[in-house]
Amino acid sequence: VNAFSGHAGDAVLSYASGTNLGTLAVDFSGHGVADFLVTTVGQAAVSDIVA
Repeated sequence: VNAFSGHAGDAVLSYASGTNLGTLAVDFSGHGVADFLVTTVGQAAVSDIVA
């Protein structure tokens, strides 16, 4: 998804080219806020993440 929808388990993968930082945010509880956040230097791809 592009933004949290209020469902538990939502994950948002994003990249900001201006800062060259990528983020993976996961909302485990469904309250619309990241419970887990990983920041990367460079753009992360979905295939880089093994769950």
